[in-house]
Amino acid sequence: MDKGLENTINSWNTKLESRKINPKQIKLSEHHILVFSDFHWDHFPKRPQKLSLNLAGSYNIIYVEYLPSANSSPQTKITQILPSLLVLSITASNIDAFYSQLMKMTDDGTTSSIAYIFSLTFSEISSFILFRKVIYDCMKDACPLKDGGMGLIKMERKLLKHTYAVVASNRLLFEAKLHHHHNVHYLPASTYSDETFHQVNHPHMATTLPAIKGPCIGYAGIIDERIDFILIRQTAELKPELNFILIGPVTVDLDRTQFPSNVYFPGKYEPEYLYFYLEKFDIYMVPFVTCTKMKHLCPSKILDYMKAKKNILCTNVLGIVREFPLSLTFISDASDFSSQATAIIRKKSAPNLEMYRYHLENRRWQCTLSKYRQILK
Repeated sequence: MDKGLENTINSWNTKLESRKINPKQIKLSEHHILVFSDFHWDHFPKRPQKLSLNLAGSYNIIYVEYLPSANSSPQTKITQILPSLLVLSITASNIDAFYSQLMKMTDDGTTSSIAYIFSLTFSEISSFILFRKVIYDCMKDACPLKDGGMGLIKMERKLLKHTYAVVASNRLLFEAKLHHHHNVHYLPASTYSDETFHQVNHPHMATTLPAIKGPCIGYAGIIDERIDFILIRQTAELKPELNFILIGPVTVDLDRTQFPSNVYFPGKYEPEYLYFYLEKFDIYMVPFVTCTKMKHLCPSKILDYMKAKKNILCTNVLGIVREFPLSLTFISDASDFSSQATAIIRKKSAPNLEMYRYHLENRRWQCTLSKYRQILK
């Protein structure tokens, strides 16, 4: 079995068996890579957690969490997930206090470790600690959903001054970062092979899907401001005979009474049960808002949808269009959504499985990790 997959299985199956370690026993230089991310380890797994698990087959990894708390003195906790993977959680009132705690684990502010940064929260890290090299993994453009983005743009420019390499998670980001750095790499979202991924799944589903009749169009993932809720509502009103299920944690204020009765939000699911949910859907959807701030999005969930070998309906998000131009069915509005879904169900149309296989074969973790190792040398 692939070592990264084995680590993933072990992590998911032995969450309760992880053990605490005294922070005073830890020296950063004894670990090859420190991964800095805004995604907490125990939350919904995304690219930072998945990469850490896969790299732990070859490197000693510390996954670093910054937990802001205005009402507490700095606290440090270390949890061992795997023999070669630790999670370092630092609770601090501000980022400077966070760095102060982290520096206690270095040799006078210097370490031979690599800083692998996923978040611009850590844009000033090189002003506090000297790493062997700094790598910036760009998952989205420096233009957030909720504000104008100038602050993040300045933070990114500051980080890039001290960055050895930039990793872009999709083609659109790759092309954008080529204008800002001399060493940019395109390493898209990765997945496991069809044979090995199913070893992660279990025959029990913690979240129950609603008992419904009729075709089902489904989405699995975080339900946040990326979702075009107006599109969902309008399409559901046009097609009351279809069911729309969005399963996953809801992180925005959502008035469910504004949706017709054929729209369901069952709640959070455990990622290891994903394929059992996907098998219940007739069509998959990626109903993201299409606007300038969203254009660089390209969720890895699309690869999971492809492995289930069913049609995928997606809004015209530029990053997704550029990444999968011939593989998905793109929709422009509620009328287009309803007509495309109806046609697929009525004709029992098959997706472009040849393109699915192409993307899945070229995005296997086994292939991607070899490219990461070249950058990490």
